[in-house]
Amino acid sequence: MIEEDTEIDDIFDNNIHNYFKSKVEDCVIYYICGFITKNLTKKINCDACLKMIKGEQNYCNRPEAALVNLKSRGALTHPNHFIFNLLSSVEQSLSKYYDNPDVFLLAIDDFFNSTNTVFHFQCKYHKNKVLTYIITHYITVRMRQYSLISNKDQNKVNAKKKKCSKLRIFSFKF
Repeated sequence: MIEEDTEIDDIFDNNIHNYFKSKVEDCVIYYICGFITKNLTKKINCDACLKMIKGEQNYCNRPEAALVNLKSRGALTHPNHFIFNLLSSVEQSLSKYYDNPDVFLLAIDDFFNSTNTVFHFQCKYHKNKVLTYIITHYITVRMRQYSLISNKDQNKVNAKKKKCSKLRIFSFKF
């Protein structure tokens, strides 16, 4: 269990030699996987599908679960290894096309063309529906995050330009 005095900065260490610490990207993907799992469990009635997507209930020992364990207090959902591995593969494909207008289609095509892993889903009746929901919801969430960050960066650039132009106007008046 994580100690009470653990800081979030202590979790995110990209030190190559410490195998008990995880990358920031893995912790974020794990957190989003839990968010998607929680939303998906509300929509599924099939017991085989629920068994396939549910993860640990309260605590997980995996390094990428450290952020969820620290922030949870029992309310956050841990995804299972299948969903985490699936969405980690989707993230690798998605990261190649963030600035492209057709990011969704390109990321999906790249994911299905480049993945060598076969993902086994136990319920053959709901397999397509559940996997489609997981992948599209993940890409949508990540693109919202990416656009929010890029818009903030663009607003900072615009604010600096506006400030510089005001300074130029005032400098010409004197």
